[in-house]
Amino acid sequence: MTTLASALTSALATKPTTPKVHHYFDLWDYVNAIPSPEVAAQVAQSTAWRIDVMIISAARSLYKDIREEAFNAGVDTRAELTLAMNQKAFSEQVFAENGSTVTGPVSTIKELMYVREAWQNLAKNLTDLTFDWKGTPRVYTERSIEDQIFEPGQMKVSRETKAKHLKGATRIAEAYDQPEAAQLLYTKRLARSEQKMADMSDNLRDQAQGVANMFDLAVHHPMKDPSGPTTMEFNSLSIEHRRTLINAAITAAERAEERAAEDRNMSDTGYDLICLTVLKVVKDLRAQLKQPCYVTAAHQEAAAAVNVG
Repeated sequence: MTTLASALTSALATKPTTPKVHHYFDLWDYVNAIPSPEVAAQVAQSTAWRIDVMIISAARSLYKDIREEAFNAGVDTRAELTLAMNQKAFSEQVFAENGSTVTGPVSTIKELMYVREAWQNLAKNLTDLTFDWKGTPRVYTERSIEDQIFEPGQMKVSRETKAKHLKGATRIAEAYDQPEAAQLLYTKRLARSEQKMADMSDNLRDQAQGVANMFDLAVHHPMKDPSGPTTMEFNSLSIEHRRTLINAAITAAERAEERAAEDRNMSDTGYDLICLTVLKVVKDLRAQLKQPCYVTAAHQEAAAAVNVG
């Protein structure tokens, strides 16, 4: 084990996992080459999940737009909806050709569906290399976009929101010189947030069929893949999508270290290797985000926000 640790530590220190030439960078290739199976699997799973979230969010955005513009005008046949979709896609193309850095929902769905299968396969293959604390191989289960649309799951209040509620309730109670009321205020705030999440979950289920229709129409909308008929190069994705996926990978790597810290059965050597890998991955990916294409896009977006404002 010591020999293996030394070898991996040396490899991490001397052999970069990302190319020296920054003009070409493929996130899929990078994640596939991460030396720690645990970190690689976590990053692949989270990136695949982020792609699905972006696709479904785009379908919901499209449903909202089409519903307001077409459904409310009495449009209900597939031919009419397809026409509305074509008009939406055309406007996205016009904006893109005139320098817009914002990718519309039709283009988002088309782009990300080109790369989705590759990321799902990577998540499965890398997860197959990992084991849980009992030594049982972990399993990655892919869920179709349609299944996720119709079964969004019950939305829950996040830990961050709970902490925010507790802090706010405590401050208000102390400000009114009633510190004993802090817990009651917190309970009431939490109940409101939980009801809001439940209402949102119900709303998503009510919209599921319409969102699924929009997703299907967008998937079948003709859009030429610049990289080939079955796949799309990472650099062919929009700047917006590339940046989102790189940031998702960074967050996932950091989460892998957090999970390792909570694993009481992991050896010190195994934990050290994960920490070293995460440091390397985060450094590499943050360096990618400093490349001119991302910096320029950020400046353009900031300027556009000022002009719009």
